[in-house]
Amino acid sequence: MKKQLNIVKGFDLPGSVDTNSIYELLPKNFSQSYYDERTDRNIGWITREEQEMLKNSVDKSFNMTSVDYDTSTSDMAILMANGLAGKINKKQFQKALDFVCIELAKKIAIDGEGATKLVEVAVKNAKNEKNAKIIAKSIISSNLVKTAMFGNDPNWGRIMAAIGYSGVKINPDKIDIYFNDKQIVSNGTEAKFDKKKVVEDMKKDKLLIVVNLKEGKGMAAAYGCDLTYEYVKINAAYHT
Repeated sequence: MKKQLNIVKGFDLPGSVDTNSIYELLPKNFSQSYYDERTDRNIGWITREEQEMLKNSVDKSFNMTSVDYDTSTSDMAILMANGLAGKINKKQFQKALDFVCIELAKKIAIDGEGATKLVEVAVKNAKNEKNAKIIAKSIISSNLVKTAMFGNDPNWGRIMAAIGYSGVKINPDKIDIYFNDKQIVSNGTEAKFDKKKVVEDMKKDKLLIVVNLKEGKGMAAAYGCDLTYEYVKINAAYHT
């Protein structure tokens, strides 16, 4: 199945990802997916600069995506240009490239084997961006968090555990956690919340987990899905 997304603002930037053979996504590297970008922007920039722009986008999108923490050797990202748009603003192009990559990364996550929902983890107010990325990837890659999402269980302890073993030094007594707009953790302890309403939110096909560390201005987001019975069934039945 091919997912496509287009942006038209001075230039065309369609993107597609082939998810026919997707089995897993590792937060550090692509896995079992083919992704390409085609644009009509001017190709007058040096190849190294173009590669750096694609790398910047990949690092905040596909490399922040996890289905089951496995990887493969069959991944690639390709950026191609035909120059028909002429000279364009580089900052504008980078912003558009970021948007397309992130949206396609989300489509890969929700198309994970057996997935029933897209889960996005947004970490904010970390000491720096690097710490925010590490923590976001730790949470989105946790099988215990993923199974809790499948069971519609607002198990904030599993999220705190994933933050704790991420290797980033944090103050757990400062942490706030939200499921969509509903706070479930305040300063490291359970907040008063309506569990029925939170569970109803979790039953939908998208869930946003927000983690506020209250330590700085670093921000990052990671993308994934729940881990289901169907995932086990598919991979148990698969034979080489």
